[in-house]
Amino acid sequence: MAELPPLSSWLRPLRRPACPRLTLVAVPPAGSGASLYAPWQAHLPEDVALIAVQLPGRENRIREPLLTRFDAAVEGITSALATLPGPIDGLFGHSFGAILSFEVMRRMRRLSQPLPRHFFASGHIGPELVSNVGAIHELPREQFIAELRSFNGLVEEILAHPQLLDIVLPIVRSDLALDHSYCMTEEPPLPVPMTGLAGVDDHVAPPAQVSAWSRQSSIGFDLKTFPGSHFFIRDNVQSTVATILAALKPPVALPAVSR
Repeated sequence: MAELPPLSSWLRPLRRPACPRLTLVAVPPAGSGASLYAPWQAHLPEDVALIAVQLPGRENRIREPLLTRFDAAVEGITSALATLPGPIDGLFGHSFGAILSFEVMRRMRRLSQPLPRHFFASGHIGPELVSNVGAIHELPREQFIAELRSFNGLVEEILAHPQLLDIVLPIVRSDLALDHSYCMTEEPPLPVPMTGLAGVDDHVAPPAQVSAWSRQSSIGFDLKTFPGSHFFIRDNVQSTVATILAALKPPVALPAVSR
């Protein structure tokens, strides 16, 4: 079998079948890398491709400088997605990844690139709403860590290792600074069906504010809630993946009614 061509450094293939039935692209939240979505592989069919976005400055791109402009992230992801050999069936973004994904789709539309078949906005309020999180990226170290703890933003394994924490915190600060700088400009809603995913106990992106994404789709919107707080996707991997797969199923044709 011929070897598949390498992807852009902005894309990390977690599962890449030669002829995928579906292609799912996932954009990680602030401070995270592509490996956040590695557990999804166990719950996806073998013929579904899972491609995670990898921003500079983390994991296999750790030696690259962190981004300092929101639009640079959007441009980089958009260019990378344009190199994928087939259509994108689902684009999933959690928290900061959701707002990045949204602006990537709007840039794709401006460039007349094919849009994803479905968008999943997870753990982020509607893009026109005022954030519930202030400029926490500017806080001193201990206060910053306390804020991240408050919405389950750092796993205990990282908190227990100061050297690892020294690597992770600048990445989280950088991403949160980009997120804080975001201000939506008015454009028509996207012709893409959307699903919002929210944790029932998430004070960063409560379900009522995640539902505001409905204004950004000209086709339709559905809201799904999960137990947990801001990082509910870590504790609900199977049900999150099941929600995505259910939304990507083609509609069932109804039998003709004889008259």
